[in-house]
Amino acid sequence: MIRKTLTVIVLTAGVLGAATPAVAASPDAAPSVSADGPYCALSWNDNYTAGITCVGGGNGSFRASAQCKNGQWARGETVALGYTSYAYCSSLGSSLYKPVRWNAFVGTSN
Repeated sequence: MIRKTLTVIVLTAGVLGAATPAVAASPDAAPSVSADGPYCALSWNDNYTAGITCVGGGNGSFRASAQCKNGQWARGETVALGYTSYAYCSSLGSSLYKPVRWNAFVGTSN
């Protein structure tokens, strides 16, 4: 089984409503993404939790993670594309780093 890990990191709060391709790219290059996604976005957050939603790209799954103020990364549950994965910094005794820094690992099984 081939396992793909794709990463997205959002460093500014100004893109909260925009969908982001689920790939890592250098600031100088446009990401190479197929037209059918998947696309991920930070869909919800408060002081302790980040919710990331990924859509498109077929019937895959993904897992969210978010950076906490203590420097650790909270990991959400693996969910199917189209659903929201929540990363809880409270489970690590911390709060969510702001502006929110998050990842979406597409194609993970656990």
